[in-house]
Amino acid sequence: PRQYILGAAAAVAVGVGYVLIHEHRRKVKKEKERLQSQPVSKEKLVEILQEASTAANEFAEQIATWVAKMQQEHGLTEERAAQVRQQRFEAALDEVINKIRQKKGISEKMMDLAFREYMEDKDVQ
Repeated sequence: PRQYILGAAAAVAVGVGYVLIHEHRRKVKKEKERLQSQPVSKEKLVEILQEASTAANEFAEQIATWVAKMQQEHGLTEERAAQVRQQRFEAALDEVINKIRQKKGISEKMMDLAFREYMEDKDVQ
């Protein structure tokens, strides 16, 4: 009898502990999702764009050199070379922005929301 009562009390304690832990995890997840649905500040957006711009200046020349080489080797037209250069640049820039964003713990959704919110702002343009 006494062992059954202690066993039942232990089972209830474990159950309550599980519910408390689960509830805490649920609240933490919900708060994280709420924060992820907020746009980043204009200052943070500008900081990311400036960092990406610095990186873009570095790889733009490399891409141009590579495309010029490909143009000579494969006889690309000027128009086709410009298309390839633009595609490579956009892909590289997207990759750089994603790395910067991830390093700063900012989701793609947060960036998209910020772009929409500040698209008319001269600092962001």
